[in-house]
Amino acid sequence: MKLPYLTARREWNRHRRNSSNSNIDMWQWGWMQGEGKLNIPGLGPCIGVKVYDPGKQLAIGGHFPVRGNLPDSSDRHLPEMLRQAKRRTQLDKIQVWIGGGLLWSEKPDEDTIFSLERRLRSNAETRAHRDWVQATVAKLLGPVATVVEFGASPICGMDHTVDVATGDSATIYQVHTPKVPVTGLQPEAQPEPLRQFEYGLV
Repeated sequence: MKLPYLTARREWNRHRRNSSNSNIDMWQWGWMQGEGKLNIPGLGPCIGVKVYDPGKQLAIGGHFPVRGNLPDSSDRHLPEMLRQAKRRTQLDKIQVWIGGGLLWSEKPDEDTIFSLERRLRSNAETRAHRDWVQATVAKLLGPVATVVEFGASPICGMDHTVDVATGDSATIYQVHTPKVPVTGLQPEAQPEPLRQFEYGLV
């Protein structure tokens, strides 16, 4: 018979990351302590959550798709991550970041690959996901210092990084810019270039 604390410790250690495995991809969560950079890349409608304890130099991060898209959804992974964070951090000192949750343009004439109907449906699901994530964080962690960084068109992607040793963090936005013709390609094959800029969190 496994003791509960041993099961919890094994589960915690299973999510440990290091410098060669520092990215948190969809449906994953992980943690790093002491040094290195923990990255939550490719946030679109997905929402990223990071918990950082400066006293322990401990960063915990997760990448949670819109609820219900797949059987292995955020409903289980986010609460699991937050319960581990509550157990292993000093709640009166932690810093929480919530970001992503990007919304499509709702302009009828917007030139995108999706119809207005699909964009509106997707945005409604994303708004509900935003509410659920924030409510779950508040329920499991209580009143903690939180930065919320949701986005909308023309932002089309976010990457969030935290330096585990210092707590310094930054978000890289990917933003749609006007199409630029490329010689030799058919019109339908023209790429949609991205421009990036960085926003450092205070």
